[in-house]
Amino acid sequence: MNTYALLIKTRKVNAGVTQKVIDLHHQGYVFDFYLSDHQKISCLQDNQCFSFDNVEIEVIDQVYDQFSRSFKYIHTIKTWCGAMGLLLTDTICFVGTA
Repeated sequence: MNTYALLIKTRKVNAGVTQKVIDLHHQGYVFDFYLSDHQKISCLQDNQCFSFDNVEIEVIDQVYDQFSRSFKYIHTIKTWCGAMGLLLTDTICFVGTA
């Protein structure tokens, strides 16, 4: 395989995940969240921690992650203070609304 072909193939890795995240960033979901424990969710950018009672989580899509070779769920997060971002997990997160 020549260098150009390898570059093109590499560029397309996780294209579906990347495009969905970019689209959601354009809609205002600019923060990145992670599950910090069973009852909390945290923001990577400012390390602010929220209980599930103070966030609204919506499943947006299921995408295939070529790096982990598994399906991931993309969730949108809206916090009580107005921060909006994304959460990428192996399972669907079920919680109520804020």
